[in-house]
Amino acid sequence: MKESDLGGQLRSAATPPFKSQLRELITWYKRQLELTGVAVHVNTEIGEDDLVFEKADAIIVATGAIPMMPPIKGIERAINVLEAHLDENKLKGEKIIYCGGGLSSCDSALETALKGKKVAIIEMLDEVAAGDHMINKASLIPMLLENKVELYTGHKVLEITAEGVRAMEKDGKEVFLEGNTVVASFGMLPNNETAKAIDAKYHNKVRLIGDCTKVGKVGGAVRSGMYAALSLR
Repeated sequence: MKESDLGGQLRSAATPPFKSQLRELITWYKRQLELTGVAVHVNTEIGEDDLVFEKADAIIVATGAIPMMPPIKGIERAINVLEAHLDENKLKGEKIIYCGGGLSSCDSALETALKGKKVAIIEMLDEVAAGDHMINKASLIPMLLENKVELYTGHKVLEITAEGVRAMEKDGKEVFLEGNTVVASFGMLPNNETAKAIDAKYHNKVRLIGDCTKVGKVGGAVRSGMYAALSLR
């Protein structure tokens, strides 16, 4: 793996104080790898031409997903939501705006608000955390409101500037939200360029798992990894 630590997107998802179970899951997996003697190589990036693939009897590829950065004017001014989770130093200033209101955005926004910053979420749909389990939303939404996170649902992001975000309501009225840092949280895309290249070269012994095939949730990624491992027996 090319990162310096195990966990992938779980590392970013597990940063909020209310996500302790995800942190425990990462710790558990690390310990199991040690106990079972799995060789782990961090800070190591490989491609389809690496000789290790020729010698392998089976190849399981789990390259994960990357943040979606749509062609919105000024998008280069924003940091992505994974950066917001993992490096609080990138959340500069006291007013933070999250563009996109999915679960990851809401979690990060709440985490940021708990640190005393003024936070706003802009979401094009009529609700934030759409598609999340109702039992999760029943606790998440009240926590956002209790910590004074402003929710601008039904708003489309038009432009990101040095001073904030220009957005448009459903009726066509434009609004401007002032902010010091803008976080892009428009969803994730499969990080499958390397995965496809490896599969094309060694298709008969390759299995692609997790978000590099279809972006999903933690449970789905865990299950696909389990089934891939069981298939090796």
